[in-house]
Amino acid sequence: MRPADTHPLSLNGGSASSRNRLIREWIVFALCLGVGGHLALAALLHAPERWPWSQAGLYGLLLGVAAYVVVQVLRLCWWVCRGRAKDHSIEA
Repeated sequence: MRPADTHPLSLNGGSASSRNRLIREWIVFALCLGVGGHLALAALLHAPERWPWSQAGLYGLLLGVAAYVVVQVLRLCWWVCRGRAKDHSIEA
């Protein structure tokens, strides 16, 4: 067991940037789960004969994870394009 001052989320130990990054990722994940739940609810309300209510939670979770994957791919593309733009501006 680690002492309290070396725990990554403790106030005394760990870097603030890694703690902020972890908190930011949890916020993004929670927002994506919320989006997935809303998409599942919209599908259930607009086409109830196609989507059984008993599976609403599973559909919400799967859509939320899919939304998280899409957000992460878009963030990766953003950082790759942004990195290339910075490299081109440095070369010029």
